[in-house]
Amino acid sequence: MEPVKEFANAALDVGEEGDGAVEMKPLKTENVQRMESVPFLFTAINAGNLEGVRNLLDQTTEHINSISYGGLTPLHAACHMQQIDILDLLISRGAKIEVLDSLGNAALHVAVREDWYDGVKVLLDYGASPRQISDPPPYVSGQFKETPLHSAVRTGNMAIINLLLNYKPDLSIRDRNNQTVFHLAAAMRNVQALKQLLSNAENPKIIEEMTQKSSSLYHAALPPKAKLEHEPHILKVIQLIHKCISSDLGAVNFLGETPLFLACRLGLPNVVKFFLANGADPTQVTREGENVLHAACSAGCPTTLQYLLDTNKVKHLITVTDTNDNRPFHLAIESASLECCKILLSNGEHLTCVNKNGSTNCSVILEKLPSAMQLLKELFDSNVKLTKKSQYDPDFSITFDYSVLCSEMDDMQSSIACELAGTRLEPLIKHPLLESFLCIKWNRIRNIFYFNVIQYFLYLMLHTVFVLLTYGKKNLDWRQYHGWYVGFRYCHIFLIISLSIPGTIMVIANFKKMMMQWETYTRMIAMTTSAYVVFITTERRVKAQMNSVDPDPPVERERALSSIAILFVWIELMMLLGRFPALGTYILMFTKVSKSLIKFIFAFLSLILGFSMSFHILFKKMPVFDTYALSFAKTIMMMTGEIAYSEFVNEKGMAFDAFCLVIMSLFVFLVTVIMSNLLIGLAVNDIPHLKRLGKIKRLVKQASYLVSYEKVLAFAYKWHFFPSSLRELLSSRSSIKSTITISPNKKDKKGEYYYIIKEEIIKEATALGNNVTSDDFQPNIEEDVGKQFKSFQIRYTNDRRSQKTKVEEIVVMCNDMKNDLLQLQTKIESQMAHVSSQLEEQIQQNKMILEQLTQNHSIMEEQEC
Repeated sequence: MEPVKEFANAALDVGEEGDGAVEMKPLKTENVQRMESVPFLFTAINAGNLEGVRNLLDQTTEHINSISYGGLTPLHAACHMQQIDILDLLISRGAKIEVLDSLGNAALHVAVREDWYDGVKVLLDYGASPRQISDPPPYVSGQFKETPLHSAVRTGNMAIINLLLNYKPDLSIRDRNNQTVFHLAAAMRNVQALKQLLSNAENPKIIEEMTQKSSSLYHAALPPKAKLEHEPHILKVIQLIHKCISSDLGAVNFLGETPLFLACRLGLPNVVKFFLANGADPTQVTREGENVLHAACSAGCPTTLQYLLDTNKVKHLITVTDTNDNRPFHLAIESASLECCKILLSNGEHLTCVNKNGSTNCSVILEKLPSAMQLLKELFDSNVKLTKKSQYDPDFSITFDYSVLCSEMDDMQSSIACELAGTRLEPLIKHPLLESFLCIKWNRIRNIFYFNVIQYFLYLMLHTVFVLLTYGKKNLDWRQYHGWYVGFRYCHIFLIISLSIPGTIMVIANFKKMMMQWETYTRMIAMTTSAYVVFITTERRVKAQMNSVDPDPPVERERALSSIAILFVWIELMMLLGRFPALGTYILMFTKVSKSLIKFIFAFLSLILGFSMSFHILFKKMPVFDTYALSFAKTIMMMTGEIAYSEFVNEKGMAFDAFCLVIMSLFVFLVTVIMSNLLIGLAVNDIPHLKRLGKIKRLVKQASYLVSYEKVLAFAYKWHFFPSSLRELLSSRSSIKSTITISPNKKDKKGEYYYIIKEEIIKEATALGNNVTSDDFQPNIEEDVGKQFKSFQIRYTNDRRSQKTKVEEIVVMCNDMKNDLLQLQTKIESQMAHVSSQLEEQIQQNKMILEQLTQNHSIMEEQEC
């Protein structure tokens, strides 16, 4: 151990004062064992001990170029520790400058990355090549295959960049990412470095050709992870590139993306504005079929989108889809950008446009956009226009623009109203624009609806009379009235076919919506059971009558089916009446309360079942509790208060003891009092709210009927079911003008739409001009909180972006004003200096004149004396 200790102490000996060595104490004996794994040369380099390094090199220089410790050569270690004297000593003793360490870096790369200007200069003076490329192993991450100039641009040290440029590096060399130093400087948003590189370029055309082999400098200046706060620096880089190199703004990368497209996708409105002002073509499309509108909408940047549309060159691209069948509007919805959706809808996009999946834009909005209520309400509000005159003025008028509702196809005008049905935005159907639209449409085809109602009523009466004559108390023996029996059957066939064909077409044409409505199922049950009763069960009864003397043979199953059929056909009539404006509100209120009561009954069903089985056990000798079914039915009736207490007391053989009295008391208290009163309160609670819901549901029913009618008409027109004249007549009855104007205060004028549009709608439309929002259009508090937060976040980002753009414009304006003021100040100061010099000259002249006058005066006095 002694020789090792002496050698270590000799290596770490203190040099003379002023030689740059760092004073180090000799190693203690207990530390020698730990330092044996570290070569003494590296220990001396790390300690900055110049004399120690010199002593070790005097003994041997065998390993001066080998990788001895930590994957480094001594030269690399000196660069890491920034020891200039040791670096000079190692090179003078034979250290090779071009040797690479284990990471594939030369000493010059290390010195550049350490921002060591003096070391870089020494290495270059000793012949280090600025063109040498590092060669990191493929398994090492975070290391770049690049020249020292690449490393200098990456660190942004302008002193080292200028130093390297003085040694004429090859600017065309590319790194591992196929980037030149120009690309890297642009990507790093280093304006000074890029300006210096471009000024040292021998031929700008060569730079232009070189940078376009993979992508242009504009592409490099727009990296994928750029953010809005980087925009001022990016814009400066792009302006510098445009000033120094006449590069093509239409150049594309390997994905077919132009610089303008990248700027739109990153949401950089000022960069987009610069590109457009300098002749960039906004109509170019990528290999994926995306255009600049797709990019702007995916970024959710309305400012960028508006800049593009202001060029009047891209409006035809609004409805163009990419390879994934996405329109710009779909991407605006996915980015939850309300403003982008508004801009697109006001420039040619339509709510009724259909994608390849058959979904309209309106349905996509309802499904994916968190702020769908706000978007649609503002859109509908903008299409109700009031004159600026007072609402009591005779010339006051309201204009309803239905172009936002009507499809591009003439045969479909009511699809949006039907899209809202069954969604969280269903109350929006009460908007004056939609309600007036439905009111006018309904008025045009109501006669057709009345005809359908009359037709169904005839079928209803025919079926009711037939069932009562067959299964009623005074039933007929069809053996004696066989002609009547055949007539009934033929009439049933005719009416069932005439009613079923339009209904079947409605279901096929609007399958999803129709299958989500329980009215569809009631109609199906009514028609199928009635047909089954007429054509199957009645036939069995007639055969039973022929084989029996009794004109009313006991066919109980047929009686049950006939009772179900007659019940549902009358329920279906009630559903049809629900579309009438005068009756629909109350009928739909009834259905709303019925749904609530059914839920209520299911919630307390276990309580009712418990009491029914308890009564069956306690009062099993009473006939009304003889079976479980009878006990349950009796318990349901007892809920209404029909307990008939005397039956329990007077029943013979019943021991009405105290325990039975306790159970009965519990039932009266829990069910008859609490539950029944709660049920009644639930049924009659908030009648105004129920009326409002009833009106909404009535409008939904009318919209559903209108859409079904239009689809049936389109289906019949396609397959030539009707004569052409009849088809044209029916089509003309279903279509209305895209814009109407009414004057509510001119009631003496004939042909006005106010005879059709209700006064309530006119009042709501007038209230829109006063910014009064109906309760029907308030946001749904049960809407998903995550979606609301996302919508708020997007709106906040958009507002922040627009505010930041405005602030930047104000800053530019203030800077311009400051420059103007400075120029004015300089001009004023120069003028003041000029005036001051003139005044001094004048004062000097006046002094001279005064002196001259004084001399003259003194001369004159002398002469007088």
